[in-house]
This record gives sequence, structure tokens and C-alpha cells, in this order.
Amino acid sequence: MRHYGNRAALVGVLLLVAWASLPAPGASSDDRHRVRLLHSYDPAYAWTRQVDQGIAAALETPPQAPRVRTSTYYEVQGAVVWGSLAAAVGLIMLLAALVITTRTKLLAARALRRSTDQLNLALEAAHAGIWTADLRTNEIFLSPQWFSILGYEPDAFPHSTRAWFDLVHPEDGRRTLEVYREFQADPQKDFSAEFRMRTQNGEWRWLLSTGRVSASDAHGKPQALIGIHLDITARKLAEDALATSERRYRDMFNEAPVMYVITRVREGMPIIIDANDLFLKKLGYALHEVVGQELGRFYTEQSRWDLLAGGGYRRALEGHYLDEERHLVTRGGQVLHTLLRSLAERDETGRVIGTRAMFLDVSARRQAEEEAQRLSAALEQAQKMESIGTLAGGIAHDFNNILAGIMGYAELALADAAPENPQRGMLEAILHGGQRARDLVRQILTFSRQDQREPKPLELGPVVVEALQLMRSSLPSTIEIRQEIAADLGHVLADPTHIHQILMNLCANAAYAMEEAGGVLQVDLDQVALGADDRQRYPELPPGDYLRLRVSDNGCGMPAHFLKHIFEPYFTTKEQGQGTGLGLAVVHGLVKGYGGGVTVTSAPGRGTTFAVLLPCRQEAGAPTVEADSRLPGGRERILLVDDEPFVLDIARQMLSRLGYAVETCTNGAQALERFHATPAAFDLVISDMTMPGLTGDRLAAELERIRPDIPVILCTGFSQRLMARDRTCAAVKTVLTKPLRYADLAQEVRKALSDSGNTPPHAPAVPGRQLPGAPTGAG
Repeated sequence: MRHYGNRAALVGVLLLVAWASLPAPGASSDDRHRVRLLHSYDPAYAWTRQVDQGIAAALETPPQAPRVRTSTYYEVQGAVVWGSLAAAVGLIMLLAALVITTRTKLLAARALRRSTDQLNLALEAAHAGIWTADLRTNEIFLSPQWFSILGYEPDAFPHSTRAWFDLVHPEDGRRTLEVYREFQADPQKDFSAEFRMRTQNGEWRWLLSTGRVSASDAHGKPQALIGIHLDITARKLAEDALATSERRYRDMFNEAPVMYVITRVREGMPIIIDANDLFLKKLGYALHEVVGQELGRFYTEQSRWDLLAGGGYRRALEGHYLDEERHLVTRGGQVLHTLLRSLAERDETGRVIGTRAMFLDVSARRQAEEEAQRLSAALEQAQKMESIGTLAGGIAHDFNNILAGIMGYAELALADAAPENPQRGMLEAILHGGQRARDLVRQILTFSRQDQREPKPLELGPVVVEALQLMRSSLPSTIEIRQEIAADLGHVLADPTHIHQILMNLCANAAYAMEEAGGVLQVDLDQVALGADDRQRYPELPPGDYLRLRVSDNGCGMPAHFLKHIFEPYFTTKEQGQGTGLGLAVVHGLVKGYGGGVTVTSAPGRGTTFAVLLPCRQEAGAPTVEADSRLPGGRERILLVDDEPFVLDIARQMLSRLGYAVETCTNGAQALERFHATPAAFDLVISDMTMPGLTGDRLAAELERIRPDIPVILCTGFSQRLMARDRTCAAVKTVLTKPLRYADLAQEVRKALSDSGNTPPHAPAVPGRQLPGAPTGAG
């Protein structure tokens, strides 16, 4: 329609021009009339024209002035009839053209308005606004939607880039400016930046600004920009919430009190994709060292079997909740005992893709349980030892009474036998066997910790030889004993029964190491001098002279990690039920108690050597009591009390031979009654300790109440009460252990009477006979 209107207007104009070329009647040639018709201008589209002007300015093409169509009526010379008719027709056609053109413009304006409304609706729905910037004047033009996002009034907002940058958040300004400068340096790429801008009410909203160059000069330098602002506040809040949630999850993951590992399935194997800080710290690895590794790599062999061959991981992938034990291995090789709790990890479709494994370290609890078991075993062992000690005490008491009779009668018979009597050899053998039996009882009491004897200067050679003779009968015939004892060795301050115990424990361990294949048990004793150079090997021993006892075997040996625990109580390399783990601990304790040291060297397949070093003493050993035909005696009156008739008879004969007047009683009550009747009739009371009814210590207390100055000697085969030295009665002068040597009995009786101060003058010694150093019984 617009096409036909233009043609009608053209024809009308031509007709009017032809008509106008005719001279009007009465008109002069100088008269001119001009008319100007302008395009209509609709103020409703001011924003569209403003954008056009901004774009035109960016392109350095000033906006076109409104188009003007001008028609001039020229002076008509003369009156022409046909001209007037043509003018009328042209005028009609021109009016028709104007009508058609106006309608066309109205339709176009309506379409433009509809398109503009749709654009505005789209921008409002997207929370977006259009912007243009003139880089030559630093002016910026903003769409109404931009203002609606931030709440500003268009008329009150300065149209400058400076005002725009002033609204950007200070934390985002520098970064946004750097993006803007990078864009200017490379105008071929699009401008894109995220930042916060302040709204009219002081809040901050996140905007995504994108744009590109809309005009450049002849050199390609940007002159104008055009772009869009998109409100992304909701998206940023969602991203922040997601980041916060992720951070909280990560914090909970890393700060969890359990070791947490997430795996994915790869060819049926659990591959670690993440692990928390506690897992890494406990095992001693960095995150990059474990991610991508198979979980079983950090298990012990048994736990790897449980994981794979045992079906642990398969059950987890099937959705089962696992609550099992697993043992992890640290970088340094330490084993961690853990409880595993594992859940299946699923994707969006519910398909199992891996596991979430939580390991609770129960190593401390396991150690506590093992310690409790160890203490329980120790308590059980202590109870066994206590029972053994109680049994040993009872055996010692009865056995020593038996030995007292055997050795006492043998000694009396030996004292009466003439030197040329052939029976003397047999009597001497009986006394020697009795002495061996007495020493054996003392060893039992020492082992049960019920015989606390004072150490004395001791020559080690004979003790070692005797102990090896005792060991020979208890060792398998496949083990050969070899010994090398140096001569002229010094003495040590020790108890012979302790030396027996040390040597027997070391030999027993050597024999166990050679039990299967047999071998050689080598025992050496020599003297060494430790100097400053030996401090590294024996850091606890001062320089000086030491006796060194070495026990070696060529058995199976021990690995190095056993050696640092070898002297710990209850540590044993033997199978369960075959050893208590106390033998070497006892050795270590005894040697340390004597100021010495013990070392061990061993290697698998190369045997073991224990070396015991004891400091030498300058004192000589205890002198041997030689034969003495003149034992000290006297004429004092002695009350002798014992419930064993033969022990009572032996002691009576010994004391009578020494010149004393002896009266006997077979129990404590009888003795108390007799003493109470005549307190001044006795100068000394000798009583057995363990008797039915009234014990020896209680008898002494009763005697002291009757007569405070009466001296009392107690004799015992064994008594826990006396061995604990819990004696409060002042009347008890000494305690003698059965069986006694004849000479010891004579000297102790004489000493007790002399110390009492109320005895008659010392009587001459009574002649007698006895074997040198031979022991004897006492009641």
C-alpha cells in the first residue's frame, strides 16, 4: 500500500508542479511561495531514538536530520484552464498519497511498539538492562530496565562511566577494571565481568556485564560499546550457599574423629578418590599419594584377604553395612587396629559406584585389652608363684627337719668315730649329700622369693661348676656342655643361690634354642677390665674389673627386633604354654641388683650369646671353718623345745656334749607351764618356730612378760613370718635355720648367753670332734 501511495504522490506532485508553472492571473514573476512538510515525531519512542543516537555517535555518523519534503508553487504566467484542472487532479492524488503513507506509518509504528514492548518484557523477565558507552566522551546510556534493577531514577542518574564505576563494590572494582582494560587491549573478544553494584536503598546486587565493540575508528580503536547487564544475584546466592555447604561438608569430612575414605570401583577393586586429614595423618601420607591408589595397599596381608578374597568389598558393593576389623599399615610399618564401618556410595540413578569407609582407630583400646590380658596372666602367674612359694615353704620346713635328723646323727656319729674308722668316709658322704639337699631347698625358696639372704664375697668358679653338674641331668643328651673357667679369678659380692638361678635360666634358654637339632652349650668365666672405650657397649657400667660369665649356644638365634624386648617381663619367644617370660627378666633384675650388666647378641641361624658382668670385689671369700676340737661350751641351764622327737634328741645330745644342762619339752604350752613354775631355773630357751598350739614367737613373747631378761633363740626349717623379719619381741636374740652346723650352734648359744649378762662365769670349752665345715642339725 505504501508503494501505491508513493506513486500517487509522485503523480500529484508533477501535476501541481505543472500547474504551478503557469502564471497565476495577476501574479508577478517575483512572487514565490514555499511550503515545508516534516515527518511526524512521536515522543513515545524517545528511548529508541536515544539508543539510535548513541549508536550513531559510537559509529561517528551523526543522526540524520528529520527528512523534509518541500514543494514550491512557482509563479504562473497567465491563466491556463487545463493547468487548473491538472492541479485539482494532482491535489486529489497527493491527498490520497498522504492518507496511504500515514496509514502505513501508523501500522509500522504499531508493529514497532509491539516489538519494543516484547523486548522490554523480555529484559524485565531476565532482570537485564541494555547499556551503551561512548568511549570518546565517557558518556553512558542505560535502558529503563537497568534502572529498575538498581532502583535509580533515570533523570537523577549522571550518564557517565565515572558514576557507573562509583556504584561497583570496592572489593570488585579493581578486578572489574582489569577485565575492562584487558578488553580494551583486545577488542576482538567479548567483554564479560561479574561484580556487585549498590542499589538505591544501599543493598548490593550481583550483575553479569557482557558487551562488545559497536564502533571503531579508522585504526580499529574502539569508539563505542554496547552490552547488557544481567541480574545474577539469585544465582550467586545459590552458589554461595552451595560453596558454604561444600565447605561445611569438607570441614566435617576432615575434622571427623574417624579415618574417612571414599572409593570408586575399578575392575572390581576399591580405588581411593578422597581421604580425610585423620586418615592421612595416621598413616603418614599426603593426599596426592593416596588418591588413585588401591585401598588394599594400606592394609595388612590378612586385611587385604578379608577385603578381596574374603568378600568384604563385594558385600559392601551389594549394599550391605559392614562392621568388621581391619588392620592398616602406616608409612613407617606400624600396624593400626581399626574397626571398619562401610556404606555403599550411589550415583543419581541409585547404582552403586563405590563405598564410604570409616575406620575407627582402636589400637589404644586393643593395647589396653592386651595389657589387661597380660596383667591378668601376670596376676595368675603371681598367684601360681605364691602357691608355689607356700608349697615351697611347707616343703622346706618338713624337709629341713628331715635333713636335720639325717645330718645331725651323721655328724654325731662322725664326731665319735676314730680317725682310722672306715665308716668315716660313708658318714662324710652322708653329710655332703645332706648339704646338697639343704642348698637345693634354699634355691627353691629363692625362686619363690621367700629366702632373702644377704650377699657375701663369693668365688664364682666352684658355683658355676656345681650348677653345670646339676644342669647336666636335666638337659637332652643331644646337647653337649663345654666349660672354660679361668683360674685365679677375683671374688664378687653375691649370693650363691642367685648365681645358680642366673646360670640355670640362661642354660635353659640355650637348651630350648637347640631343642630340635641339638648343639653345644658353651659356658665361659673370665675376668675383664672395662675402660672408657667400653662405655658405648656398657653405658651403665663404670670402668673397672668385672667377672664375665658367658653362656653361648649354636641354636636357632633371634631376629634383631626381639633383642630389645628380651629382658621385658612376660616376653617370650616360646609357644604359648611353654614359657612364662620371667626367666630372663629375673636374670636381668638379679644382675642389676648386684651392680652389674647383661648383654645379648644373636642372629637367626647363628646362635645366641648372653654375657653377664659382675663387679669384682677385693674382699676374700668367706673363710672355711677348719676342724676345731675345742668348741665353746658352758654349764648354763637350757630349756629346749621342739615338736619333732628326733630333732629334739639330736639337739639335746649336741648341747649336752658342750657341757650345758638341757631340759626338753615337746610343745610350747608345756614349755610355758614349766618356765612359769620356775622362771629362774633357766638361763636360755631354744625353741622351734612352727609348733602346734603355741608357736615359737608367741612363746618368746609370753616368756618375756614373765621374765624380761630371758634370752631366746628360735629355730626354723622355714617361716614366712620370720623371713619377713617381723620380730617385735626383744627376747629373741637370733633366728637359726635348720639344719645347723654343730659349730654354728655352739657359737650362737655361747653368744646369746654372753650377751644376756646374767650368766655364770665362762666355763672351759668342751672337747669335741667334727668334720671341717660340715653342717649339722639343730632342734
